[in-house]
Amino acid sequence: MTRFWAAVPAEGIAPMTLLRWNAGRRGSSYLRTRSVPASERGTDSLEIAGVGEAVVLESVGPSRLDTLSFEVRRAFEILRRVGGVGLSDASFHPLFLGGFAFDPDWAPPTEGPWVGFSPARLVLPEWTILRRGSEARLLGVAPEGLSSEQAATWLRTGLGETLEALRGVQAHRPSATQVASMSSTRIDARRESGYEQQVRAALDSIAAGDLHKVAVARSEEIQPAVPVEVSSLLQTLGDSFPSCYIFSIQPEGADAFIGASPEQLLSCSSGSVRADALAGTAARGVSDREDDALGLELMNSLKERREHDAVVRYLRKALSPVTSTLSSSETPQLLRLANVQHLHTPFHGELRNGEGVLDLAHRVHPTPAVAGLPRAEAIQWLAEQEELDRGWYAGGVGYVAPDGGGTFCVAIRSGLVTRESVHLFAGAGIVEGSEPARESAEVRQKLAGLKEVLLNA
Repeated sequence: MTRFWAAVPAEGIAPMTLLRWNAGRRGSSYLRTRSVPASERGTDSLEIAGVGEAVVLESVGPSRLDTLSFEVRRAFEILRRVGGVGLSDASFHPLFLGGFAFDPDWAPPTEGPWVGFSPARLVLPEWTILRRGSEARLLGVAPEGLSSEQAATWLRTGLGETLEALRGVQAHRPSATQVASMSSTRIDARRESGYEQQVRAALDSIAAGDLHKVAVARSEEIQPAVPVEVSSLLQTLGDSFPSCYIFSIQPEGADAFIGASPEQLLSCSSGSVRADALAGTAARGVSDREDDALGLELMNSLKERREHDAVVRYLRKALSPVTSTLSSSETPQLLRLANVQHLHTPFHGELRNGEGVLDLAHRVHPTPAVAGLPRAEAIQWLAEQEELDRGWYAGGVGYVAPDGGGTFCVAIRSGLVTRESVHLFAGAGIVEGSEPARESAEVRQKLAGLKEVLLNA
């Protein structure tokens, strides 16, 4: 049965305002894609906030992303713009928002912090604010079962009332001081000595020839002194990490999964694909001179280059069969963030057969940057040795457009937010030559960046 939607201008309304208006009453989604140079054809920079769940698509098992790709196409086929309401420009249209867990075989939990999350989940929000550049739109999707005339009436009224409410919320936006005024106490979910012990176990498996690389993660729980407000945390994350993907996924009745990821999994648009090889990490310096020295040391590190090159080779092998051209830089670049810098090799290719972003995600996820090599053996090792329910950490978060294109980031540098606590996650890639103390320090550095921004820790 046909579903109807419409859009009206929303200039001056920040997408984050929609989340503040919702205040956690219904499921919500937020994504700000990473800023890209204007010269990079085929990329986009979007900010999207969605509230309510007009359509929910869920799937399980190793073929979950292929299943979702099919279901998304079917859902868009019956979605129509209603006549006589709002704008008719083709540059703005509804998007599915959501993501998927790290482990393709992950089962939905019945207890614990990940309750309410499924192995793969996409949502078409009831209300969406979509901002591209200086233009913004408020989009609404009418309930199922309405005729076009009924949907037009419902949307005309709903869009007007929602826009008016959002203007009121926007006028009372909290100040930066209010946003960053939280203090916190800390509880280590796993002691650093335990993490170093797991790194040693990983090195033993690598030395035995069972693995070439494995990415080992740990979690840490933060208990804030005041209840956590998701939109305020996202605002602070966005201000602090302008070159990262900022995201939040909160299924109805569940906690919020938020993050600031530096890593693009895939971006697919107009028959082309972009992907990131991001592996190899160093701290930032307190001066330009020290920063450059640390970056040069990272570029020349045999261990870090070994870790990075494994991801480069993997992406080239995964994407070559579906691309007519696939290019990447011969040597990695430095991607500098607020607290760390990474080795970064971007890929760009032209697709052969019109594959969509979910089809490609099925091919490449999880990459060696968050799992390891060989992939199946690394995932099995993590399931048996890591002692951590990753859930959606190191999975993917993004959006899917009507043409099958879209963007997904790798859901790292992230946390699961409840009103009482924040469970933070971070990891490091372990290869031959890794040192347990240094890997533990790297993870500590990644967690420290999130803690400082999120909870003024």
